[in-house]
Amino acid sequence: MAVKIGVAMFRDGSSVSFAPMRDGKAIEETDFAGLCDEDRDAFQESVSLLVCLLYEELLSLPLWKR
Repeated sequence: MAVKIGVAMFRDGSSVSFAPMRDGKAIEETDFAGLCDEDRDAFQESVSLLVCLLYEELLSLPLWKR
C-alpha cells in the first residue's frame, strides 16, 4: 500500500518511519524540505492514512493468536 501512494516505509527496531518517494526511491530530507507546501501536505495525509492502517493491523494481531 505504501509504495502505491508514493511513501517509503522503514522499520528500525521497534519503530516505523516514512519518507516520500520519487522515481521509486525515498527522497532525502533536503529534497523533502524543498517540496512545495501542497506536496508536503499530501505526503502528511498519506502518512496519516498509513498510520491508521498500520494501527488497525496491529490491533488485530492478538486475535490471530486465539
